[in-house]
Amino acid sequence: MTPDVCATPYPLMDSNGPWRWPEFLVSAEHPVETIGGVQFLHWVTGEGATSHSLGSNLYRGFHIQRCFELRVSTTATDPSVSDPPLKTLTSAQQKKLDQSMSQILHSFRFSN
Repeated sequence: MTPDVCATPYPLMDSNGPWRWPEFLVSAEHPVETIGGVQFLHWVTGEGATSHSLGSNLYRGFHIQRCFELRVSTTATDPSVSDPPLKTLTSAQQKKLDQSMSQILHSFRFSN
C-alpha cells in the first residue's frame, strides 16, 4: 500500500469483477482534513432518485502503511411526498446536527 494507491477510489465489484468506478469529487472547501492527528483526503458524493437522496463525505487517510476510510452519510426523503407532509429541520436544527456529526467524526483516534 502506498499513499497514492490509498487516495485512489476503488472500483465497485460484483461476482464478474469491477463494473463501475465511483464518482467522487474532492471537496473544494476542505480537500484535506486532519482527524485525530492524521491527514485525510476529503471526498464528497451524492445520488438521488424517486424523492430519496444519499450524500456521503468520505475521508481516506494513510497511517502506518495502511489505508483507512471514514464516512459520514446522510439519507433523506422529500418530506412533501408523505401524507401528511413531514416537518423539515429548521436551519438552526440542521446546523446543530451538522456540528454534532462533525464532533463525532473528529473524535476518531488511532490507538497504537
